[in-house]
Amino acid sequence: MIIVTGNDDIDLGEYAIEKGAQDYLEKNLLTPNYLQKSLLFATRRKKQEYYLKKAIEAKNKFFSIIAHDLRSPLGNIVALSSLIESDFENMSKEELKYLLSTQNNTGQAFFGLLENLLQWSRINLKAIKPDLQEINLNKLLEELIQTNKANFLLKKVTVKLTIKEQVTIISDIDLLQTVLRNLLSNSIKFTKNGGQVVLNLAKVRGKVILTIKDNGIGMPDEIRKNLFKPGFKTNRMGTNNEPSSGLGLVLVYEILKLLNGEISFESEVNKGTEFKITFKS
Repeated sequence: MIIVTGNDDIDLGEYAIEKGAQDYLEKNLLTPNYLQKSLLFATRRKKQEYYLKKAIEAKNKFFSIIAHDLRSPLGNIVALSSLIESDFENMSKEELKYLLSTQNNTGQAFFGLLENLLQWSRINLKAIKPDLQEINLNKLLEELIQTNKANFLLKKVTVKLTIKEQVTIISDIDLLQTVLRNLLSNSIKFTKNGGQVVLNLAKVRGKVILTIKDNGIGMPDEIRKNLFKPGFKTNRMGTNNEPSSGLGLVLVYEILKLLNGEISFESEVNKGTEFKITFKS
């Protein structure tokens, strides 16, 4: 809406803008060119307001989901601690070991969620500036597999790394580790016991391409369409009931934008998922 009036009262113009007008024009200054510019400005402003509103709504929904996801594992940790404390004398070693193992897994998931949330918040507050350096991707992937060994051994998942040549890129090693850790963790989480995850690294026509492919449970249409949206909640657990907030993949998407990388994926229910990350070499 554009207000056109013969009144040159500035207060009236401010009032019109406050009530929803996109611009305020005085008749004595009105020309076709001026009106055209005003219409263009009003259209752009309306679009900006629309997308800003949508972004705020998505982030509010996202933080509401995260608040619930933080409260749930923390509540489980407190409940398990209380149970162990109140019935410690009557528990067998096997029962105690099981409860402590459950508590440990819940604590690790809680810590991982906090870590991802902190990274995501810093990115959205523009508080992260990539520290670019040359990175040996071969070595980084080998270290990633080694540090996550306990996770895939627990599910008897085979993790295979295929590398055809030495590959280096210019990137931020800490942010890149966060991306790779989340993608590998996601693949292991949604792969059944005894399954397989294959990482393949190669240079193709001047680009560095890393794929992470699993033969897990895959994703239905709804999850595929909304996978990288901050406000979307997958509402599903891993194949061993591992908790999942959906934040990890949102963080991966945001970090790769920051690093000028690209991510795509293919997924089919009960057949698995393949993520592909692309960088300029």
